[in-house]
Amino acid sequence: MSFSEEIKNEILETKNKKCCVIPLRYGELITESKDITVTELKKLITKACCKKAFLKGVFLGSGCLVNPESEYHHFEVSLKGKTHANYVAKIMEGYGLYPKITKRNQEYVVYIKDAEQIATMLRVFEANKAVFKFEDVRINKSIKNDINRTVNCETANLNKIAKASYKHIEAINKLKADGRFDTLNAKLREIAELREDDPAASLEELAAKCSYEISKSGVYHRLNKIVKIAEEE
Repeated sequence: MSFSEEIKNEILETKNKKCCVIPLRYGELITESKDITVTELKKLITKACCKKAFLKGVFLGSGCLVNPESEYHHFEVSLKGKTHANYVAKIMEGYGLYPKITKRNQEYVVYIKDAEQIATMLRVFEANKAVFKFEDVRINKSIKNDINRTVNCETANLNKIAKASYKHIEAINKLKADGRFDTLNAKLREIAELREDDPAASLEELAAKCSYEISKSGVYHRLNKIVKIAEEE
């Protein structure tokens, strides 16, 4: 069963007030025909509960909501007439929603792509089970995406440290092989030795290990200076 069908079943299981039965049915009908005028609908649908019932009917007639597991969010209902689409959108706006309208073949589609607004639409339908499922999946996806971003960022940082460290160690080895390492001043030698002892250390960690006070930027410049000296013939 699709997520849209689950929502429709939940809507059908919800008890409606007597005054809401006809608006709900009219909502379904305007997805099939242009015969009912907006003037008629405005006279019929005046109460807040009737507006909700009407929107429920529209969704029952032509509604579709992409499975929350999907990479993108999309809610839509299709109407036969443009005036009907505008009227449905106007009622939705009354609930703080900002639907858009597009023409597809011979129908007018009222749609929402924002996840927060889709959740609000489900609350308007009073489809509590659907709201819980939609929000649960959305939150889990958000947490998973945050973790992935963090892991990717940390991996990129580790790769960056590894590449820089390799360059530093290579320069230090060259200076030692050339007999120039001992000609470095004491502060450069200390940084070089700390890098040799811990190739995986970050600049911040190296700065913390120094016998004298130095910033991360200072460590960076000293290591670069060592590389530059090693490159000199």
